[in-house]
Amino acid sequence: MAVYGPIQTDARVIRSAKGLYEMGCDVELISWNSIDNYESPYFKSINFKIKKGAFSLFIFWYKVYKYIKKHKKEIDLVYCHDYFMPYLGKLVGKCLHKKWVYDAHELLVYKKGAKVSLREKIFCYLEKKSISKASLVIAANYERMRIIEHVYKLKNCTYVQNISDVSIPKASQSIEKENIIVYQGVLGKSRNVEFYVKMHQFLPDNFKLLLIGDGPARNELLEQAKELGIEDRVEFTGKVSQKELYEKSLLSKIGIVTYTMQGLNNYYCAPNKVFEYATLGIPMIGTPQPFLKSMFKKYKVGEIVKWDDKEGYMKAVNKIMENYDQYLKGMSMLLEENNSKNETERLQKYISELLIYRH
Repeated sequence: MAVYGPIQTDARVIRSAKGLYEMGCDVELISWNSIDNYESPYFKSINFKIKKGAFSLFIFWYKVYKYIKKHKKEIDLVYCHDYFMPYLGKLVGKCLHKKWVYDAHELLVYKKGAKVSLREKIFCYLEKKSISKASLVIAANYERMRIIEHVYKLKNCTYVQNISDVSIPKASQSIEKENIIVYQGVLGKSRNVEFYVKMHQFLPDNFKLLLIGDGPARNELLEQAKELGIEDRVEFTGKVSQKELYEKSLLSKIGIVTYTMQGLNNYYCAPNKVFEYATLGIPMIGTPQPFLKSMFKKYKVGEIVKWDDKEGYMKAVNKIMENYDQYLKGMSMLLEENNSKNETERLQKYISELLIYRH
């Protein structure tokens, strides 16, 4: 298993490794610039420390390929995570004759005429040239799977939703929550975090905004909070581990799930936050993507607010606070019908079939 990124903050990678371990596989997980001495009961961690630069991905590919070649006889399956890795998977399949899996964390499909950066074009091209050679392609939700199948004419495709396998102790579930609105994720323009900082000035002084994560807009957001005079009511945590993320979020009363409507990857988003917030008993405010609208309508766990809708946001906060217990009722049903066990079993089923018919 290989991922071009640090392990400790990637819950999807950890869950997939755990799923393979539970079906009896000996999992080795190669990562890029993870924390030193990272340990897991589910896999052996192999960490390649490579200075970030223009050629760091190519160096990582080379090191991973070299490792797989050296241990070729011991490896039954190569599992490639995210859009950085399918081209390497293709090379491994062609040159080392190994079956390989591509776990597509994102949807690299764009509408005709859409503005696409050079970087996006490159990775889209690499995926296009590689994906049909994979023994199995895994999408992050059903909608994305259908798009990938149609665009690339795939038959070897399934999906595994981003559902957390965290279990919250009953004592923690009954803890009294505080007036905290939490956002988890990248601090960037594409998530419109500045809107929620701006709107926080209009909420009562006893409300706190908790921003868990890091990103290019962090300094701007810090400055924005200072200019609005609410810096003491907005907390920036920076990047945290999965364990810390749950611990810091637990006291929150409302969770924000926000994505731009631009691009199919955002429109058909597959956020793990919905399931994490539900597990923690946190009602949500989300943007109007089909997945979020469907989940909120069916389970009554949150309110939809359009991008930059100031009035809509204030109404949503007030509605949730005034009817708080009503939103909590649907969370148990949401988690019963959408749980990590079901997703892991689907992954295990498809991986088992590959291993039965391995070379």
